[in-house]
Amino acid sequence: MSRFEQFKKDLTENKHTRENDFILFILSIPVNFLLFFAQKSL
Repeated sequence: MSRFEQFKKDLTENKHTRENDFILFILSIPVNFLLFFAQKSL
């Protein structure tokens, strides 16, 4: 939860990289899902 709060804090404080951070945040979702699925399959 702290990482998500830090992400929101970065969005509100740094408008210049807001779009890039949002794209990276969206891209990290399927990556985290795949890592979670791989761990469960093992």
